Amino acid sequence: MSETAPPSPDPKLRKHLDKATSAAAGGDPSYAISVCESILEKSPGWVEARRILRQAQRARLSGGGLQKLFGTLQGRVELAKAAARRRKDPAGAMVLIEKSLSADPDNATAYRLLGAVAIELGLPDTAVFAFEDVCRLKPGDAASFLALGNALSRAGKHADAVRAAERALEIDPSDGDAQALLKDASVAQTMAARDSAVPSQAASAVGIIGHSTVATEGDMSIIERISEAEHAFAGNPEDVRLARQIAGDYARLGKPEEALRWIGRARATPAGAADESLERLEFEYGEATLAKEADEARAAGDSESVAAAQAKLRAFRREGLARLCRRYPGDGDLRLRHGELLLDSGDSGRAAPEFQAALRDARVRAAARFGLGRSFLLTGKPDLAREQLEQARTAHAAMDERGKAIRYTLAEACEALGDREAAANHFKALYAADVGYRDVAERVAKYY
Repeated sequence: MSETAPPSPDPKLRKHLDKATSAAAGGDPSYAISVCESILEKSPGWVEARRILRQAQRARLSGGGLQKLFGTLQGRVELAKAAARRRKDPAGAMVLIEKSLSADPDNATAYRLLGAVAIELGLPDTAVFAFEDVCRLKPGDAASFLALGNALSRAGKHADAVRAAERALEIDPSDGDAQALLKDASVAQTMAARDSAVPSQAASAVGIIGHSTVATEGDMSIIERISEAEHAFAGNPEDVRLARQIAGDYARLGKPEEALRWIGRARATPAGAADESLERLEFEYGEATLAKEADEARAAGDSESVAAAQAKLRAFRREGLARLCRRYPGDGDLRLRHGELLLDSGDSGRAAPEFQAALRDARVRAAARFGLGRSFLLTGKPDLAREQLEQARTAHAAMDERGKAIRYTLAEACEALGDREAAANHFKALYAADVGYRDVAERVAKYY
């Protein structure tokens, strides 16, 4: 599915949109809504048509009163249908979302779902249009501006993505995802402004990233930096800083095996032998190398190789994290990762002490409480789980992916304790934030 920039390639649709525009301006929003909904079923990426539809939707319910109240209720019904249909038929879900917005045009949850579905359908400009409304309705929500920034980045509007990321960081300066978006969008903006790379750089790119890979402008910048750093390292083979820089750049190019090789060179120097950060990078690049092998086997359709690569990766993670935790027992991030690994492998009992140790590290305390709550819940201690999950929710109030997972698990703990009212409230809060999250729509329906 592709987006259609006005004018529409179908002259008939353009004529219909002109009629809808006239109807909306002439005081007949219901007709305009009907026409625009029909147009968007045929051309869902036509943002101009969606903009006229939005104007008509708001005009029809501008009077408020009972009409607005009934519209809100009807909109929730249509939105629940859309969430249930999203996975099997995202295009059909988009039609239902618009019906919900025709009934309730100021529903931030509907716009959020519309943006998410538009991204799934490859319609970034439509996603941008949707998330702009989310930000209008939730001006103090960093996650909304982050979603807008990501949509803008997908649409190639990097300068606007930078501004959205900056706004998210004004609201929440600690938002790591917004910081990453700001960095990536800034780089993309710079690369877009540069001239095309010269042929000699393209030849160098073939040598570094391989004949089967096409180097982007961003890659060319990294490749140029690698070449200069490797030349400098040849004259100073004990420069740990340079080796670390080269490793990081290879990792950015998607070549963790080369990154691992350069960390090995850094570790072989007297200064690097006892460097804790290098030891951790050695583990991370080794992990990424094995994960890449599993992905390549999967792409080749070799099921035996996939199984072998995954088993090798699991063993590497298990042994590597256990070793690092023994060497650096006070590192909360390592203890957290080890606990999550044990939890995901079904060893909930051994995971709990790792999360308890991670609680002493303020950087990962909220995530550790979440892990500890999950551990307690899986080992049949819902009362202890609820206590930890309540604290995790307080510490991580944002409804991002982690926040939603905390709230969902807390609701499960409440259900396990027989507290249906608390469970319903948590599931409903999730539903209000993201109707498409896991099976929350079905969970909420049970309480009505």
